[in-house]
Amino acid sequence: MWEKGGISYALHRSIQRTHHVYFQRLLQDRHTLCCSITVCGQAVILTNGELAAALLSLPERNREIIFLYFFRDYTQQEIGEMYGRCRSTTGYQIRRTLQLLHKEMEVLLYGESESFTL
Repeated sequence: MWEKGGISYALHRSIQRTHHVYFQRLLQDRHTLCCSITVCGQAVILTNGELAAALLSLPERNREIIFLYFFRDYTQQEIGEMYGRCRSTTGYQIRRTLQLLHKEMEVLLYGESESFTL
């Protein structure tokens, strides 16, 4: 089902890229006040207050994984080794967390109320 080149694989990769691009755009937004959050013992300054709030709504482990992947440029393999998981499980966790961030951002920006769980 997930063979490279297959339709399901292509759809999966497209969804993954969409969430990745969405998160990168949020990181580049310069129109809101700076907010500082602490992840993995390090202060992270974000220029998007809604993004900071959405990240803080996540469980600590998910925040750490997102921090390591997007801010520290760790690979999925390296993150997986840190948490005793395989690369594919880490990749799934990153994708799932990005989906949750996307939904939480919609709630913060547009007031849609839904409950989200990991």
